[in-house]
Amino acid sequence: MTRIEFQQIIKNLLKPVDNTGQFHMENIRIACDLVYSNKMSHISDELVGDIDHWSKEYMNQDVTLDAGRNLYYSDLPATIVPIPGVTSGLRAINTSQGNALDFTPTTEMEMYYMDGSVTQMVDTTIGYWLQGQRIWYDESMTPAIANAGVRILLIPRFSEFDKDDVVSVPGCEDMAFVQEVIQFMAPSAPVNLKANNQ
Repeated sequence: MTRIEFQQIIKNLLKPVDNTGQFHMENIRIACDLVYSNKMSHISDELVGDIDHWSKEYMNQDVTLDAGRNLYYSDLPATIVPIPGVTSGLRAINTSQGNALDFTPTTEMEMYYMDGSVTQMVDTTIGYWLQGQRIWYDESMTPAIANAGVRILLIPRFSEFDKDDVVSVPGCEDMAFVQEVIQFMAPSAPVNLKANNQ
């Protein structure tokens, strides 16, 4: 189902308890976002191997030089679902042209200890780490690679999918997800206090 289809079905199913029209599409999108993120961050071990099934590709992302740190970086193209691991919901990076280069996730502390080592000087693998909403690259990132841009694969939050993107929910069918969102929202459904027995 697409993102907008999920939201529309939930809106229609909430109508019987939404007498005052409080559940706007934006409220529903935020509720879907919270339920989806919770499901992604608690993904079961048997589904971990399929995690890239729920990822989204962002092509031709800018790589910029931070002159103060003398390191290249990219801003995350979307907010990610935090998943346990070195790079959280950031799944992979490579050039926009293909997989010709080696990019590997690391931590800033690991890069600090490797800086200037023989291994780093002879290896062209580009290390990257996530810091807030920014992806930093080690000294192996060159101006030529940076100018070409990168392809970023990540696990976006529900709200980051385009309205016509098909959204797969891990570990449950579409209607089970719809029910979870409704259960999440229903306790806050406004009550019609108008007395109709006069």
